[in-house]
Amino acid sequence: MLPWNASGISGERKTEDVRPIFWANKPQSYLERTKNWDEFPNGRWGVSRSPAFGSDEGWVSFNKKFAEINVKDKMKAWGAQCRSFKQMTEVFVNYLSGKIKKFPFSEGAIAPETFEISDILFELNKNKILTINSQPKVNGVRSSDTKFGWGPENGYVYQKAYFEFFCHP
Repeated sequence: MLPWNASGISGERKTEDVRPIFWANKPQSYLERTKNWDEFPNGRWGVSRSPAFGSDEGWVSFNKKFAEINVKDKMKAWGAQCRSFKQMTEVFVNYLSGKIKKFPFSEGAIAPETFEISDILFELNKNKILTINSQPKVNGVRSSDTKFGWGPENGYVYQKAYFEFFCHP
């Protein structure tokens, strides 16, 4: 069983068993899917009333602009239909290059930290490994850093590099 309530999901999504892990790209969906989770895991992803969670200072908050959907604008940017890997690849590469501002797998702009790995992302996507999420390695950067920082004041950021992607079987 998935860790979220599947009600309201219709069609092909009823049978899905894998979701992208990076919540910041789709905060509305993440909040909706996880609003009833209890202590998963105990810590910053847990329930905010848990003592292990700490203060809410510095955490990313949901922005109402993400709820706005303009299908006509999106179809104009992406194309009415993608009928080939080549067309799909073009959508992904165009998003990475900034030609497309909104993307099916991200409700906001590309994070500044992503530019550290943009060469790799372009190479992957041009070769039909379609990335939907990624992050560069960060080793002990202050939480106040303008590119990599997040979380409470006087903290440090450590993160492993990873890529989430779609690829042909």
